[in-house]
Parts: sequence; C-alpha cells; structure tokens
Amino acid sequence: YESRRLATNIGADSEMFLITANELADLTDRLGEVMSAVTGAQHALGAGATPPVVLQRLLEDLDSTLGSN
Repeated sequence: YESRRLATNIGADSEMFLITANELADLTDRLGEVMSAVTGAQHALGAGATPPVVLQRLLEDLDSTLGSN
C-alpha cells in the first residue's frame, strides 16, 4: 500500500515497481545465492553426482536462501 501511495504522490507510472535501496541489496544478494546454488548443482552433475541427490541439495539450498529474511 505504501509503495502505491508513494508512487501516486510522485507521479510514477502504475507499471513501475518501487523498492528501497536496502530491499534491492537484499534481492541482489539472494539472486546471487540462487545463481551460486544452480552453478553448484551443474558442477555436481558434471562431476557424476546423481540427479536425485543434486536436486535434493539444490532444493535445500534454495529453501535456505528463500526462507531467510
């Protein structure tokens, strides 16, 4: 609600998405963690790990990354 109200007050387009610098930094950090988890899964598969094991580890990593605030 507050973001929409602020957008209206500053005349921003309704299609714009407003976030704080801290929120952007957090989002950037989480995206980096997700990318790292995916890269790790790719390397594990390349090293011969079985897909079910790699998938389980990837899901655990993503759950940890996305579940933390």
